[in-house]
Amino acid sequence: MFFYLIRIISIFNALPNFLKKNPILSKFLLRLLLFFIVWKTAYFFIWRVDSLGTAYHDFSVWFIGGILYCTSLFLELLQYDPIVDYAARTIRTAGEYYASEEFSQWETLGVEVGEPCIGYGVMYLFFALISSFPGHNKVKLWFIPMGLSFIYVLNILRISLLTILVKFKPEIWEMNHKFVFKIVVYALVFFLWTRWFKMVENKKKAESIEPDIEESPA
Repeated sequence: MFFYLIRIISIFNALPNFLKKNPILSKFLLRLLLFFIVWKTAYFFIWRVDSLGTAYHDFSVWFIGGILYCTSLFLELLQYDPIVDYAARTIRTAGEYYASEEFSQWETLGVEVGEPCIGYGVMYLFFALISSFPGHNKVKLWFIPMGLSFIYVLNILRISLLTILVKFKPEIWEMNHKFVFKIVVYALVFFLWTRWFKMVENKKKAESIEPDIEESPA
């Protein structure tokens, strides 16, 4: 235990020098920290200022309505008959549900899409990662919306599959809802961030090669 404590202290002591030697990483982490502070500050006021809380709630309800509508369209493409209750913010497919003594509570409920299902946190994480990392702002203007669109579409697919699972296999619904789909979503965010990292590196290599080509004799 004492050895690990000494090890942790030595790492913290070496951290300032490491960050000085890696200014790009230092700026990236500092920007991420600022985005985190902004996120927490925003929610601090949202939950304490009535007007902000009302606006946040109204926007979330509107956003959830869009998710339910898109999910119903996708289920129709899969030849299901979706039933949407916008007031209750639920979606299910028509027909008899799988039922057993253990899972009969799922028989007619379908899937309720609440505020956590919107994916604010995942979207903001992606936005913060790309915004904090070096790169041309013009490229970020199209890459960030593209990534957010991917996350939104993946969320539609996630809710659609959950709606199907809750009908036919409710015993694995909870596991997929809490673990499997979250892993997939965060894996997508990590993949998009690594793609951005590679794009930035390739851009730097191209810019370093261009002057050499221009200066070489004909």
